[in-house]
Amino acid sequence: MNYYSPSLLEIEILKNSYINLTIKHKDELSFFNKRVNKGDKLQFTFDDEIKFDLLNASHLKAYLNGLSLDSYFTKNNVKIRGSYIVEKSQLYIGYYNDNQNQFIGN
Repeated sequence: MNYYSPSLLEIEILKNSYINLTIKHKDELSFFNKRVNKGDKLQFTFDDEIKFDLLNASHLKAYLNGLSLDSYFTKNNVKIRGSYIVEKSQLYIGYYNDNQNQFIGN
């Protein structure tokens, strides 16, 4: 991934869901912990790091600095935990089974 600062995470909600984000921008932490509805379009700007927990990979489409994250969100019916560190252009994605809440690989 290319280095962009600030970075932009765009999320299009395809099915009612729940997302949890921790965003570090301009040395301040902000939190987004909400139920989201089908059709919602969200944008989050950050210059340091963003961490996210997503209820289901198939509930949304996401773009990081204009790059589609669809190839990372291909596992249906799993929770996703991830982060992106701007300075390192490092994206981490982990998948968790809904029933057992266990890490099942990246």
